[in-house]
Amino acid sequence: TNALETATLPCLEGWIGSKNRTCSAGGIWSPVMDSCRQCTCPIDSLWPETIINTYATITCPPGYSGTYKRYCTADGSWNDADMSTCIRLYCPTDGIWLRTNTLEYASIPCGGDLLGSIVRYCNEDQTWSEPDQSQCHPNYCVAENGWPNTPINGTVSISCGTGYRG
Repeated sequence: TNALETATLPCLEGWIGSKNRTCSAGGIWSPVMDSCRQCTCPIDSLWPETIINTYATITCPPGYSGTYKRYCTADGSWNDADMSTCIRLYCPTDGIWLRTNTLEYASIPCGGDLLGSIVRYCNEDQTWSEPDQSQCHPNYCVAENGWPNTPINGTVSISCGTGYRG
């Protein structure tokens, strides 16, 4: 390289940028200016910046156990994530309650003279919440003030009190 010229070297394979050095008028080299950096796939949501031709591994999402990975290709783009190694978690069958995935609700009819559903939640730690019967309601109008239990949309008649007619 001639005086007052800059020499440039390429980076190693898998790296981008260059290494530059200038020859001074007195024939002395300047320090190397190294702008080389490894090629990577960029951060993508949960996925960290990752060196090309390698895998990034993260914890499976809530409701699953294990880890899964995603490949960073040679051109710096991501392949689809492979969640086949994630194991779905669930709450086991418990009496009338069937096996249910974690973070989901199970429901059964209230039964008897009640309409609605009893619900139960399968927690992330694979335990059941207590059954919630707050959505259960009678299949009839409840007796009050002398009126009997009456089917919904039903009609009932009662006798008038003494001294009344109708």
